Amino acid sequence: MTNTANISNNIATINTNSSSINTIQNINTSQNSSITNNTASIVINENSISANTNNISTNATDINTLKANNTTQGTSISSNTADISTNISSINSNNLLIAANTSAISTIQNINASQDSLITTNQSNISINTNNISTNNSSISSIQSINSIQDGEIANNSSSITNNLSSINSNASSISTNSTNITTNTSAILSNSANITSNTNSIKLTNTSQDLSINSNTSNITTNSNSINSLNTMIRQDGNTVHIGQNSVVFEDSASYDAMYSSNDQLNIGRVGHNTQVVGTLSVPNPTLSDHATNKRYVDAGLAKVLAAAVLPQAMHGESNVSIAMGQHNNERAIALGLSHHDNENNVIYRFIGSRSNNSSSSAVSIGWGF
Repeated sequence: MTNTANISNNIATINTNSSSINTIQNINTSQNSSITNNTASIVINENSISANTNNISTNATDINTLKANNTTQGTSISSNTADISTNISSINSNNLLIAANTSAISTIQNINASQDSLITTNQSNISINTNNISTNNSSISSIQSINSIQDGEIANNSSSITNNLSSINSNASSISTNSTNITTNTSAILSNSANITSNTNSIKLTNTSQDLSINSNTSNITTNSNSINSLNTMIRQDGNTVHIGQNSVVFEDSASYDAMYSSNDQLNIGRVGHNTQVVGTLSVPNPTLSDHATNKRYVDAGLAKVLAAAVLPQAMHGESNVSIAMGQHNNERAIALGLSHHDNENNVIYRFIGSRSNNSSSSAVSIGWGF
């Protein structure tokens, strides 16, 4: 009969070891999957590095394009500067012509004065002088027309100069913007280079960490196997109960309840210096001994008895009193009975109080002297 029991225990142990081996194999499969995923991540990082290299090449092309645009703009600025010089020269030439016209007008006016004097002294030459005056007037009109045209050209030149200044300011702003963009591209190139270096270091660290993790997992598998073998000697099953340790803690699996108790009838929960906290609901029966734990219902019933006793009236003026009172606290009810007598001659009060709730009774006796 003992051999049969040993064989059954050995079969159970073999089944447990088989389950542990399957668990370890599943862990190995999971680790192989993790290694495959890490390999895929390395390939993705290499693709990212290649993409960064292409972006750096594109940035270099954009910088060369910006440099070419700057050269073109410099040529345009030089052309505008030459046009401004030409406009200034034309303005100076116009100023000379205006000065010459002014001198000619002054000369004609002197001639007119001379002619007026000749008309006064020589009436015979009035007709000739009149014709000359008419001719001079026509010349003056022609000169004034020319001056009006020149005034329009001067106004046009001023507008062109204003437009040229606006173009120069616009070109200066574009040059400043291009300089900012070049600085930004340079910063981006430096950032990409730093990211490439960081990614390379991260890949090296990841590979090193994976190697260490594989070595650690191999060691942990060996440790777990040893722990499983050790646990097989510490944990045993007896029917619907599981025993842990030699002087064992017993876990019982029943159809109507689950239980935990000690095989030596002494079980401590927690230890000195440790904080033991109950999560959920802990049901405690009503206490029957002085060192038993209590529950909320028992405490509420006690408070209900106190409240009932507190409201019992007291005898006065040499009379006796019998009273009944009810008390309630958190749905727990209590009833109290009171007897009291006042000795008016000696000014002494005698009291007896009794209360009851949930099969629990309390009583008190008191004597009081007045003076």
